[in-house]
Amino acid sequence: MFIMYIFIITAITLIVLILLLLALIPLKIYFNANSYNLFNSNILFSWFNEFLKGKIICDNTGSLILNIYFYNKLIKTKPLILSNKSKNTLTSNKINILKNLKINSIDIKTYYGFKDPSLTGIICGIINLIPSFSYKNNISNYPNFNSDITYFDTSGKIHLNLLFTLTQIVKNKFNISFNNISYANK
Repeated sequence: MFIMYIFIITAITLIVLILLLLALIPLKIYFNANSYNLFNSNILFSWFNEFLKGKIICDNTGSLILNIYFYNKLIKTKPLILSNKSKNTLTSNKINILKNLKINSIDIKTYYGFKDPSLTGIICGIINLIPSFSYKNNISNYPNFNSDITYFDTSGKIHLNLLFTLTQIVKNKFNISFNNISYANK
C-alpha cells in the first residue's frame, strides 16, 4: 500500500512538472526559404534545447521530409504528403488553430519583388496584417516594387507557448467547444 502511495505521488509530481515545463519553455520554430534555392528550404523546431528537435526539409526532388530527434538521435523520419483535397471543415479547423496560437514572439525578415507591382503590394499588405499583439514582435518587410524579376527570400523565428498550442490542437481535433451550452428557455 505504501509503495502504491509513493507511486501515485511520484506520478502526480511528474505530470505537474511536465505541465510546468510545457507552459514555461516555448517551442522555437526557425524557418527560411528563398526562390533562388527553393529545394534548400527548411523548418527547424526545438523544445527544451536538445531534448526534442525536428526538421522539415525539402529535398532535391521537391518532397518534404520530417525528421524528429530526441537528444540529437534520430527517432523518426516520415515523408510529408500534401493533399490537394480541400474540405471546408478541415480548412476551418486549421484556420481556428492558427488564430488561437499563443505566440510569445515573432522575428521575420522578408525580401521580395514581383514583376507586377500590384502583386508586390498585395503581399506587402498581407505581411503587414500580422498582428502586433506582443511587444516582442519584429517584422522586417522589404518589398521591391521596381523589380524586373520575381524573387523572394524569407527567414525568421517564432516562439510558441507549447501547452496552450497543444490544448488548442486537441480542442479542434475533437471539436470540443465550451460555447455550445445554452441556458435560454430552460
